[in-house]
Amino acid sequence: MRRPEDLAEIVETDTGMTCSVLRYVNSSAVGLRSQVGSVQHAISVLGIQRTSLFLITSAIENGIQPAECTLLDLELFAHVNLERGLCAREVAGQTGANVELAFTGALLRDFLLPYLINRSPAQYLKFRERALQNTLDLVQFEYAEDLCNHAQEAAHWLVGWEIPDELVCCVLMHHQGVSVAGHPELRSSSVAAVALSALFPDPLSTGARWAGVVADLAAGG
Repeated sequence: MRRPEDLAEIVETDTGMTCSVLRYVNSSAVGLRSQVGSVQHAISVLGIQRTSLFLITSAIENGIQPAECTLLDLELFAHVNLERGLCAREVAGQTGANVELAFTGALLRDFLLPYLINRSPAQYLKFRERALQNTLDLVQFEYAEDLCNHAQEAAHWLVGWEIPDELVCCVLMHHQGVSVAGHPELRSSSVAAVALSALFPDPLSTGARWAGVVADLAAGG
């Protein structure tokens, strides 16, 4: 598919996709100075790859993310993921990596986490409580508790959906941080950009700390 009008024709057959694309292109994440009112214009602005990756992200989030999560504020979870996406995009731009793959990879890296938390809330609660006291890696905790590695499980799902390999690698390796960034073959890739963006605290510990700050403010602390 090489022309924006071809993709626009597909998107416009679905009201939900149309609304999602227009909402996204006019959001602060894109940062346009003037409003975009048509799908074809939106795709011309974003480009076919960026639009396609956005649609993949939306489909995965809408299909997997629960309406509620036991331990996560899903609105805060979305904001944290957006921060990571913007960080990964910036890093990718500085290293010559694909900025859109990096942005999408950072958005998707934890997409399965709310589902896994709802499946094992008591065990993830232990992580959240311990994360308030010290730095704790979520994958290491999952191994210690005999839980599913959320990065490996998410990558497995993406492979089954025939998602591009580099995007799968972004999700699979996002907890490998500095070791990926220093790898001679990966350091200039979107995989490394996503791994560096993952140095932000995990959504579980971020949410817990934020909840504590809000409680202190409410109490006048």
